[in-house]
Amino acid sequence: MYPLGYGQRKLESGPRKANRGVAASWAAGVPCKSGSMSTDGLDIFSYLLKIGYTDGHGKKIAIRFQGRHSVSNTTGRHVSLVIQVADVTYDPAGVGRVPGLSW
Repeated sequence: MYPLGYGQRKLESGPRKANRGVAASWAAGVPCKSGSMSTDGLDIFSYLLKIGYTDGHGKKIAIRFQGRHSVSNTTGRHVSLVIQVADVTYDPAGVGRVPGLSW
C-alpha cells in the first residue's frame, strides 16, 4: 500500500498537546492532537498531510517532506519533530507527484 495520503482520520479522543508531544504520542502509539498536528497512534498528520505512518511490523516511518519536497515551513517543522522519534525515515524523492501538491 502506498504510504502517502491526504484525508485525516477523525481523532475521536485524546489530549491536546504541543507539537513535540504529538510526535512523542505517535511514537508511543497514543492518539493526540495539537492545533495543526494530530495522530491516531498509527498515522501522524501535519494539517491533512500524512507525514508518518506505522508499518505492519509496528515500526514508525517518517516521510521526509523537506528540501525539494517541502510543503510549507510549518509542515517542515512538524516533519523534523517526527523524524526525531521515528524508527525509519522515508524519502519520497523517487516517488513522483502527490495529488494536490506541486513540486
